[in-house]
Order: sequence, then C-alpha cells, then structure tokens
Amino acid sequence: MFNPETLSIDGANLYIYLIDNLQLVNDGYVADSLPRLPVLRREKYERYRDHTDRKACILAYLLLEAGLKERFEIDSFTLVCNDYGKPYLKEYPRIYFNITHCQTSVACVVADFEIGVDIEYIRPFDINIARQICGENELRRLSEADDPSKLFCRMWTEKESYAKSLGIDAASVFKMDLSDAKFIHWERETYYLTVCLGTKINGDITMFEKVKEIIQKTLDKNEFAITAETDILEELGVNSLELAELIYAFEDEFKINIPDRDIAKFRIIDDIVIYLNKKIK
Repeated sequence: MFNPETLSIDGANLYIYLIDNLQLVNDGYVADSLPRLPVLRREKYERYRDHTDRKACILAYLLLEAGLKERFEIDSFTLVCNDYGKPYLKEYPRIYFNITHCQTSVACVVADFEIGVDIEYIRPFDINIARQICGENELRRLSEADDPSKLFCRMWTEKESYAKSLGIDAASVFKMDLSDAKFIHWERETYYLTVCLGTKINGDITMFEKVKEIIQKTLDKNEFAITAETDILEELGVNSLELAELIYAFEDEFKINIPDRDIAKFRIIDDIVIYLNKKIK
C-alpha cells in the first residue's frame, strides 16, 4: 500500500496528494496496480522506458483515484483529452486535476477550477540552459541569487505549471514574463513543487474572472452560474448577435483582434480563457 501526504490551500477547494519518496513505495504493490490504469494512462506508461518513470506513472493515477474519491466522492470516471491535449474527466468536466513527477517524487492536484502543477528535482545550475528559457529579468535575478540552483528550479516549475494550467507546450512560455500569474510553492530538500492557480489581469483578478465579468456585463447573464465548462451557446443561450457583441467587448478590453476562424473554436468559457491567455502574452 502507499500513504500519500496531503497538502491543502486555505480558502480554495484544491488538494495536493504527494508521495515524497518513490523508493518507499513497494514495487510489488505498484506492479499489481497496473491493470487499473485506463487506456489513456496506459499509453503514457508504455512510452516510458525508465523503471522510475513507469512507477511514478502508475502512482500518479492512484493518487488521482484517491483524491477524486476523498474530495469529490467520485468512484468511477473516464479520462479523455480536450482539443488542446489536456486530459480531463469526461463525466465531471467541472472537476479538474493535474499530475506531475520527478525522479524522487510524484504529485496530483484535484480542484474545482483549472490548475497546473509541476515538481522538479533541484539540479546544479547551468547558465546555458537558463539562457534558453529565461527572460532578461529572470537572468538578472539568477545572477544575483545566493542559490541560483534553487531559484532556477522554482522558475522552471512556474513555467511548466503555468503551461499545464492552459494545456499548452512549456516551450511556448519560455522567456515569458509570468509576474501576472498566481503561484503557490513548496520547497523541499531535493525538489520544488509549484501549483499555478491562474493568471492575474488587473490586481488579483484572473483571466477566468475577467471573462466572466465581461460576459455578465455585456450580455446581462448575471442569473447564470458561469463556470469554466459552461457552454456558450447551449447553456448561456448566446445568439449570433450577442456573440458578436461579446467578441467586440473582448477586443476592446484587451486591445486585440479576434479573427472569425478563431471565434468558431469558442464552445465553452474555458476555450475563451485559454485563447485570451495566449493572445495577450
């Protein structure tokens, strides 16, 4: 059996399940759990060649099972991927999760809002790698840091968790200024664990909150409980004229142009949030 550590954040319905040392988990128990993996997770397992990666892959799924059962009373679920390749729960589209592992540890986050998580082993600092992924301000901070290895690891987990929260490739956020993103960090002796809680637009407001505010103001939809998975047409009942008004409001707010070909991709609120986060960066 395994006994994960549980971390939580005050004021947020978010829980982190963590196995701090993979070596303490019995290999036999992990191997016996392999048949429990669904197709999507089994395919990922098969792509790994290293024993530690395969072990972590299985344990990450077990943590997901445990978290969903304990926090949301979910006993059965189906893993599928959205249009951006990010896995989600088919039967529970408004429950979110993210998983990560490094060579020593594995973690899973479950929440009722979109999140991203990354865990990285602290390695010796390499300026050549830093120059590939860090912006000028980050490089300056690293040059002034007492322990650049820890700071770089923290920066890396921020970029990874931010990208995972959006369901995009980490390379797309290299050298990006993430000062407007909301992160929570846990530093351990050998690794950093970082959770991205979203992106701030003004002050402490996230992109989701801003999108929701614009929809309610523009379309007078205050009576609706808008979530990230709310269907724009089916649940909000937005018609073509209202959609045009909404697009104009987004363009005016963020000083951008949204082509018709991109508008066609907007089905749920999260589609708009992800699009705007990419567009304004």
